[in-house]
Amino acid sequence: MNDLKLTDISTNNTLSGKYKLFVVDSNNEVVRDYPWQKNLILNQGMDAVPYYTYENLMRYAAGGNGTRSNSIYSADSSASVAGNTVTLVPGVISGSIQAFTGSYGGYGSGLQVGDVIQFQDFSQVQVLAVSGISASVTPGGTIPLQPFTIWKTSQVGLQSEYQRTNNYFAGAGYCQTTTLNTTSSVITQLRRTWDFNYETSPYTYTEVGVGWGSSENNTILSRVILPTPVYIGSSQKLRLIYELDVAVSPTASYPGTPFTASIAGWGTGSIVYGYQSVDAIIMAYVDGNGNQGGYSISEPAATSGPNLFVSNSSSSVVGGDKGGGFADQVGMATDAYVPGSYTLYRNGTFQVAQMARNDLRTIGFGLNYYGSSWADGHCAYFAVLTENQTKTNVQTLSLSWMWTWGRVLS
Repeated sequence: MNDLKLTDISTNNTLSGKYKLFVVDSNNEVVRDYPWQKNLILNQGMDAVPYYTYENLMRYAAGGNGTRSNSIYSADSSASVAGNTVTLVPGVISGSIQAFTGSYGGYGSGLQVGDVIQFQDFSQVQVLAVSGISASVTPGGTIPLQPFTIWKTSQVGLQSEYQRTNNYFAGAGYCQTTTLNTTSSVITQLRRTWDFNYETSPYTYTEVGVGWGSSENNTILSRVILPTPVYIGSSQKLRLIYELDVAVSPTASYPGTPFTASIAGWGTGSIVYGYQSVDAIIMAYVDGNGNQGGYSISEPAATSGPNLFVSNSSSSVVGGDKGGGFADQVGMATDAYVPGSYTLYRNGTFQVAQMARNDLRTIGFGLNYYGSSWADGHCAYFAVLTENQTKTNVQTLSLSWMWTWGRVLS
């Protein structure tokens, strides 16, 4: 059996979010608006990615009056990493961190399991255990002594939730999906807007968030501590816009991003060279009314497949036909997800009777809605090998594709 394990070819998604708030009066007129601000995507939101499409992760908006921080800065304290241990050097000025287990930012312990420490040089580690001025972290390595920020990614919701809603405010600019193309990724921008209930008495919001559940606190994707409290008077309401940006890579202009794949029985020394690229973002989207539309293929929680294909096409052109003269496809099975790994594998196997040829050139996956035509709009990702490869009629061909995702801390 030729076993193709795509260890050096994967689909990566990077998540970031932002929000904007309005105060709306009883005539549905905006009386105050606030600038766009960033948010913190929580660990539980990252672990929900294999199970919910991205638009589904932001079905509900929540608000409350909690005050604990989303991040804690080290001030003149500093820390370093050696192996899997981070060690704190306490500072001397007021507000500096004296111990990881000390009370900071509204938390009984400033550093908790699941938090992320981001250093001044932007390197990051996640916390596995905490004790005094040291903590066990992953990944291991060496990071020199420097200032840092503790990101409270271990939170499981708002501190003091007051209201949650899925009452969408429809219209262009409020509920929509847009796409941006860059030299390194394709960014899908999913946006929803919610109107909270009118207040019967004054209320001041200090925190907001979005999530996928109607009530449970552990269904919050992201939380924001407001830089300025938002006062809502009687007969007024809060309006929240949230945009989740999903950067999908690799993508590049022809001939795409180079890769090498370890393929037993193929190529010199089982190493095969080629190019890979995003072909079409087939992702569930938010329509103008705030509802879900489209198919889900490009995201880890794919709900419409995807199907894996192999063909004799040698075209590396994005949007071109990848079917060639001969192509076949198989379904993909999903491996069990390991929480905290932010990695998912899908696998498919071509049987002995399938694609027994000596000119196999392209592999990829996409939407099997239009038969075996892997043209623009159907193929999500592809990899074109630099040389033809052979599969005989007594061999199976097993392929594996890896999805990974990360977040921008903010």
